[in-house]
Amino acid sequence: SIFHLAFNAFRATTAATTSLVAGALQEGRNDTSTSEIAPNESAKEVLKTTLYFSTFSGVLVAWILISSSKFSLSCMGVPITSVLYPHAMSYLRIRSLAAPAVLFITVSEGAFRGYCDTRTPLLASLTAAVINAVFDPILMFKPFNMGVGGAAAA
Repeated sequence: SIFHLAFNAFRATTAATTSLVAGALQEGRNDTSTSEIAPNESAKEVLKTTLYFSTFSGVLVAWILISSSKFSLSCMGVPITSVLYPHAMSYLRIRSLAAPAVLFITVSEGAFRGYCDTRTPLLASLTAAVINAVFDPILMFKPFNMGVGGAAAA
């Protein structure tokens, strides 16, 4: 889908953030006999830079997806005359608004891995899946009746 293409284009930032944060943390370690990892200024700067980059990129991706939504849908075979068009447009525009958060979370996952913490991203993904499963029917059907837009919003 268009979202996988748009968001996965930035998937490399996860691996890059992991490597950069881990490298910065390793540089700052004086005592290699302990396994304790403490953040240093270099790691904090890497993290700050990658989070700014992801947020800016997310806003840019959202703007591109929203501003080119008619063109994107026509390329995907959904003409303006299709009965699916209003639903597809609603989904595309609402889901595009999540781009900054999606890319921020993607980079954050890499940062956690750089800090040798794989549990937190796992719990965050699990929480997001549960929230989506609960809110999909609530937003799509009664009481909100948002239809396909509700699925995008969840």
